[in-house]
Amino acid sequence: MLGILGVLPVLLWVLAGAVLFFGAGAVGCYLAGCGAGATGRAWRLGAALVGGVAALGCRYRFGLGAEGALALLFLAVQLAIALVDAETQYIPDLLVVATALCGVAALLLPWGGLPLAERLLGAVCASVPMWLLCRVVPGSFGGGDVRLMAAAGLFLGCKTTLLAVFLAIVAGGGYGIWLMATHRKTGQEHFAFAPFLCGGMALALFFGEQMLGWYFRWW
Repeated sequence: MLGILGVLPVLLWVLAGAVLFFGAGAVGCYLAGCGAGATGRAWRLGAALVGGVAALGCRYRFGLGAEGALALLFLAVQLAIALVDAETQYIPDLLVVATALCGVAALLLPWGGLPLAERLLGAVCASVPMWLLCRVVPGSFGGGDVRLMAAAGLFLGCKTTLLAVFLAIVAGGGYGIWLMATHRKTGQEHFAFAPFLCGGMALALFFGEQMLGWYFRWW
């Protein structure tokens, strides 16, 4: 009986994560215009499954308290962004604002033990270079990508943000090469980059310390 009572909070946490991500999937489907039909149902179901896994990850990485809840909420917003951008190549400002509000909440908690300077640097360390690159090479990034990384950097801090962008560029670059190699797109066509940014943020959030520790051991 005691064993069941000990597991119950984790099960409820996983259920809460699944419900939260189901809601994020529903929002994403609505904003992407794919809420009805089999596609929308598949997205929402997949989002719920991802939410359960993300909840477990947040439980073991951040605990069952406010830090874990805020991390889970941040990831749910990123899921909605990835879904909308994958379907429309557009990131709604509403979801960027939601990401920024997660950053403000992280400042107030405080979440992750990051100082204010680290968070402010996180807001500009990736977004400003991306914006400058857009001025030099038009279309290299979308404006939504730049705004997203400014908002997310406030939550993640500088090191995690830079790692997330690096992972996104590696994965997105590989995907772009595959698209051109299979003649699905030419070098002049664009594809949605926010799913790679959001995936990079999730990986950096959960495994960033280990990745950076491994990197600095070698260098």
